[in-house]
Amino acid sequence: MGRSRRQRHDDRQFDMFNADGQPAQALFPVRTPKSDIECMDFSAKLKRAMSDALKECTYSREDVAARMGTILGLPKFSKGMLDKYTSESSEAHQISLLRFKAFVKATGCNWLWQLVVEDDGLTLMQGEEARFAQIGVLEQKIIKDQQLLKDLKKSPVELRRGRRR
Repeated sequence: MGRSRRQRHDDRQFDMFNADGQPAQALFPVRTPKSDIECMDFSAKLKRAMSDALKECTYSREDVAARMGTILGLPKFSKGMLDKYTSESSEAHQISLLRFKAFVKATGCNWLWQLVVEDDGLTLMQGEEARFAQIGVLEQKIIKDQQLLKDLKKSPVELRRGRRR
């Protein structure tokens, strides 16, 4: 017995939910929003991630601070200020959203945005990933519409127009 159309797989077709052998959960994890936010836990997590970003980044801390200063229009933005934003022991120094955005731009570590939104049940998509998500939504709609059409075709349609009694 042949395989049904639904079971066939074309190796040339990209599967947005299983690229490069990664399971769907790894590419676009489904997150559940946390019911509450522990501000100090989030702050510590963000500071650790920013510190990791500085280690990952090809620029020195001085260069990142200078780049942030340029982005923000603050020529006196210093390495010391940057160190306070990334130090877990410096609870009084919390980075503003504007400065965080400048930090992400200065380091090139866009993955930091995911850390900011994941506790709210969100998954960040970048660039073409959003288009792939739209394709997935449309494919699901097509499948649903095809099933509806199939269900409608199960019952014969009796046309009464044009018949004389």
